[in-house]
Amino acid sequence: MSRYAVEELIAMSAPELAECSGETLCRLRTEASIMLAAAKVLVAHLDYAMEIKYGRRAKALRRWKEADSVSFEDGAVDVHASVSERVEWRQDALAKMARRIAASGGDPADFLDITYIVSEDKYNAWPQSLRRSFEPARIRKPGKPSIRLSLREARS
Repeated sequence: MSRYAVEELIAMSAPELAECSGETLCRLRTEASIMLAAAKVLVAHLDYAMEIKYGRRAKALRRWKEADSVSFEDGAVDVHASVSERVEWRQDALAKMARRIAASGGDPADFLDITYIVSEDKYNAWPQSLRRSFEPARIRKPGKPSIRLSLREARS
């Protein structure tokens, strides 16, 4: 599928595309999936090349800071390099802090966002009596609809 064909298809409305034969939709979807996978690999490859080309210079400009943004020029190109900071919290330490806060008469919810999660696999492994007691807290929502097309082999 050429870039021109892609732009043409994008310009079509979904109802117009729906008028195509099932075989055409199947082939277009397959080609689009292949192109998407290739584009993702290409983007990752180019990102790695840019890291090789500019990473050391950006790190030197950031000096000792682990997270920061720097800008510099490479010919006619403005290079903006940033490293964001990602904070993670040790769940065992937070649980201990929540118990300490509660033991001293405080409300842990004043300091912590607390989320309760039940693994569906664990839930399904529980005895029926236990599952029944959790049933009022369980909400089932439909997932995203999925339609998969496949071409049948030509019959002889």
